[in-house]
Amino acid sequence: MAPSGTTWSPTRVDLTPGSSQFPAGFRDLGAVVNDQTQLTITREAFQLQAGIPAILQYEAILALGGRLRAEFHSLSVRKMAYVLGNVDPINMFEPASTVSSTIAPSSTIVVITSASSILPGDVLIAASTTLALLTTDNEAQVDPINYTAGNNTIILREDGFPTQPFTGWFVAKLTAAHQPYGTSKVREYAIIGVADFIDGPQIIHFFKKARVAPVEITETYIPSQNARLPGNWDLLGYEDSSYDSSTTHLVIGQRWWFP
Repeated sequence: MAPSGTTWSPTRVDLTPGSSQFPAGFRDLGAVVNDQTQLTITREAFQLQAGIPAILQYEAILALGGRLRAEFHSLSVRKMAYVLGNVDPINMFEPASTVSSTIAPSSTIVVITSASSILPGDVLIAASTTLALLTTDNEAQVDPINYTAGNNTIILREDGFPTQPFTGWFVAKLTAAHQPYGTSKVREYAIIGVADFIDGPQIIHFFKKARVAPVEITETYIPSQNARLPGNWDLLGYEDSSYDSSTTHLVIGQRWWFP
């Protein structure tokens, strides 16, 4: 998912950690429960019938609608932000923020001025300013296996930071994050849904505008199961002219098939 207006160049998406084909600007929300995602598209038409017996004489589309439903295996505050769809979570972090001093930074390795308070498994956040640290979703976890106490070169797990830090960026240890249920704000998102098939093809759904649907949000916590976060998004319409050179069509999403 990404903020509404984020562009995507239609191509196959490689979700392998570290892949350069992951769409820029989008956040990976991971696998869904039982690999099941439900997409419902509705269309309302006006119909004119005339004659005895009545015969359909005319038909026109009156309304389009769509809803996307998915349930994620996660406890992540970042994923919950997309489920709630209102405001950014507020981060709490140790006041002694440290400044990246890496000459050649990367997403998985960051060199900081002091690592005395950082331990294996800690979650770090990175942003260009200390103010931006309050709401950034740019977080990564310290790799416990490659951790060396007192070493200012920090190696991060898996893909590391979603947005690569640069020299002079601020890095801090995240201690908590909080977010509200409610508020009157409703944010819009762009969504890419990727379905890989074992025989090679890939189906990608792209929704340029989506808002959290006004439905119940039920968090499920069962000791014998992973935590689950349900997502429901209403799909908003936008114009697209790529299907007919002489006509602009109103659509609520697009489906791509890659062999």
